[in-house]
Amino acid sequence: MSRITPVTAEAVYELFHSLTNDEQLAFISRLAKNVTAECVLKMMAELTELEQVRFADLFAKNGGEWLLTICTAEAVKVARGETDDNRLASAVINAADQKLADARQQMAELERIKLKQARDRSPDPETIRRNIQIIEMHEQKPHLTPGQLGVVFKKSRQHISTVLKEKMKWRSLASRLATN
Repeated sequence: MSRITPVTAEAVYELFHSLTNDEQLAFISRLAKNVTAECVLKMMAELTELEQVRFADLFAKNGGEWLLTICTAEAVKVARGETDDNRLASAVINAADQKLADARQQMAELERIKLKQARDRSPDPETIRRNIQIIEMHEQKPHLTPGQLGVVFKKSRQHISTVLKEKMKWRSLASRLATN
């Protein structure tokens, strides 16, 4: 009598990745028939941050349309007591489409803001001090070119030019640094 050893989650994972793309999709389709909503939420929680954003976007596009269909059908059933006209269904669909479009736009804006905040980090205080020194030296010795200032501060000519173009930004950051 042969004994069957239990299959580990790691073994199933490895087998899944040995399947072709079509076989993986077929497996996921079969698995989805036995998965609860809690399992889906658990999977989403395990996604990387970027994949969570992509999932939310895909759900807003695809899931929103699915929810719209269900809500429209239910709204028509409720209203059928008052009218049998298809104009009601069209009005509900149009209003819901507009709300979904607004929600998508708001979600996209929130994601854009999150990404911008992640990119917009405050410069290091030493960087602020160095750039103020560059600006002050340029004001004291206007004959020095950005290339010559670059040699003094061990920075590229382009970097020096950018700092000089953004004088107000660096002065503002320096004044905030001085008040902290």
